[in-house]
Amino acid sequence: MYLQKRNVKIKNMKKISLLIGGIVVLQILFFQLFIQIKRRKYWDK
Repeated sequence: MYLQKRNVKIKNMKKISLLIGGIVVLQILFFQLFIQIKRRKYWDK
């Protein structure tokens, strides 16, 4: 019973870490896109 609970906890931790990793990757992608758009506007001027 205890082992099963521990395994569930580990699985949940893996899911949470995957979720956090995905959010970080998305933020980096959005940030790069934002910089590119800013640069284009700057070059257009």
